Amino acid sequence: MVSFIESASARYYVSVTLDGQTKYSSHSTITFNVTAGTYNYSITPISGYSVMPSSGTITITSNNLQVQVTFKSLPSPPTTSPTPPSSPQPPKPINVFITPLTAVILVALIVIVLILIMRRKTYGSKVSSA
Repeated sequence: MVSFIESASARYYVSVTLDGQTKYSSHSTITFNVTAGTYNYSITPISGYSVMPSSGTITITSNNLQVQVTFKSLPSPPTTSPTPPSSPQPPKPINVFITPLTAVILVALIVIVLILIMRRKTYGSKVSSA
């Protein structure tokens, strides 16, 4: 007889395969009734845990062989979601608002043009009346 014994105090659902025969249990011990000989075994833990040893070969020479099994919690995967790729930004619109400096320059040009037009009219009328 060979027993696989969980060394932790908590009970995990586990399967043990010994020489092609699989047993499942949520108890701390899984026992196989086998005769003396050499056997291959493998242990499959529940998701999120590793188990040591996970497989091996045992030689049974007498009754009541025990294999100690230890479970270890695996680290949790990161919980952050991946950052989606950034989409191209649309081009910024051209600013159509006139800045104060541009407004002052524009008003000054209009005034200069009006003064030149008025002078031309005044100068033109003096020349024609002479």
